[in-house]
Amino acid sequence: MPWVRNLRRFIGMGAGLGSEALMELETKRILLEIFKERQRKSAEAGSIPSFYKKKPEEGSISSRVQRLAKYRFLKKQSELLLNADDLDAMWVCLRENCVIDDATSAEKMNYEDLCHIATVCTEQIGQKCKRFFSPSNFMKFEKDDSGRIAILPFYLYVMRTVSCFLQEKLLKLAVDVTNYAVGVLNGNLVHLNLIDAVVQIDEGVHWPVKNGLHLSRSIVVYFKHNDMASLASTLEKLTRGNKCAEKIRRYIVVESIYQNSGQIAPLDEIVRLKEKYRFHVILEESHSFGVLGKSGCGLAEHYGVPLPNEA
Repeated sequence: MPWVRNLRRFIGMGAGLGSEALMELETKRILLEIFKERQRKSAEAGSIPSFYKKKPEEGSISSRVQRLAKYRFLKKQSELLLNADDLDAMWVCLRENCVIDDATSAEKMNYEDLCHIATVCTEQIGQKCKRFFSPSNFMKFEKDDSGRIAILPFYLYVMRTVSCFLQEKLLKLAVDVTNYAVGVLNGNLVHLNLIDAVVQIDEGVHWPVKNGLHLSRSIVVYFKHNDMASLASTLEKLTRGNKCAEKIRRYIVVESIYQNSGQIAPLDEIVRLKEKYRFHVILEESHSFGVLGKSGCGLAEHYGVPLPNEA
């Protein structure tokens, strides 16, 4: 290394050791002292991985440079980020420029519709969305005999492409200012294809879950906190006499251990109701792993509920 060569040169010039062997011995002695000094500064130096880099002190030049780099990155990426309003505007525009397939009742558009949205509806969808209305993106989707594609897969492609990439980058670079649970829960709920789904949610869940459901643009119905009678009543109202209920995606969202109250969800009763009314269960178990269950696997293990079949 250059600094080692400079050390040897310095020793040779000032120490007057004479022989090459003595110079090399003195160099090794100084290097050993440097190594021991570093060991004394950190008692845990042996257990720290080689890729570890100490976080710069608050207010230092390195800290200010790091924050500036994060700010510039986030500002640049904000030009690509689609918020809920952008996605809503694009979804409305897609539905206004599509046709209903008589055979499948699916909403579809052809290439001319895509070009029309990209050119005429630019003000409505915005420049951020316009870049997705390209021939290459149109060719990625399955087409029917008339050359049309379904608008829902196209919309989901846009939402996932933008939000998945940016969410990963933002979590890595802004983890010191972003709650980890917020990022994970928002991402999971937005990407569960809850568009036009009916979601029954306990009113006691914490904010990241509610925010994720809001971003998913699903139909949200709240029931009283940990009240199974209230849940059963709302499930009955949603399904009774509704001929289209079987065709709608339906979910019950609860927490294993509620962050706001510390109470445990009665998963056995929830599973019984979801089986009766044919709902799916989304169970947020971030607070129960390592706490509940014989092996610490969470609320499902605590109640003996087999996850692949029941939740």
